[in-house]
Amino acid sequence: MKLYLRLILSGALLIALAFTFAACSGGAEVEPSPVAEVTEAPVVATEAPTEVAAPILEIVGLDETKFLTMDDLKAMPATEGYAGLKSSTGKITPPVMFKGVALKDLAEFIGGMDETTGFNVVAEDGYSITYSFDQLQNGSFIAYDPATGEELKKSCRAHRHTRL
Repeated sequence: MKLYLRLILSGALLIALAFTFAACSGGAEVEPSPVAEVTEAPVVATEAPTEVAAPILEIVGLDETKFLTMDDLKAMPATEGYAGLKSSTGKITPPVMFKGVALKDLAEFIGGMDETTGFNVVAEDGYSITYSFDQLQNGSFIAYDPATGEELKKSCRAHRHTRL
């Protein structure tokens, strides 16, 4: 600890002595160096760089692949409806309101589909699910009672929103 204090005191003493000698020295005056005159260049208006929207959706059809941005999707017809799910482990996620482009509209956008084709959706994490023509065109899905997880009979599916 003594060494540390000595170094601090020695450093403080050296700084004090440097200031004292600098103030007491009557050295010659220093002449200012010549200053160059700076002129401003004229400002030219330029267009702001335009950002190209990154595609967020790739749709692969039988004959072509199309990429859509969020603006492209927002320009398409929107569909609203309640949806929930029952996972493969039996966990129920109750229905909530969703809004977006219907898969059948995306299928039409890429050239359509028929009874012999499916519509495979792949998420960023690699999870995928395939929908049939009947599911997309007619909304034929299995519906579950959100309270019990039991499959609803076809006659109840039309009124499933009342069972929430």
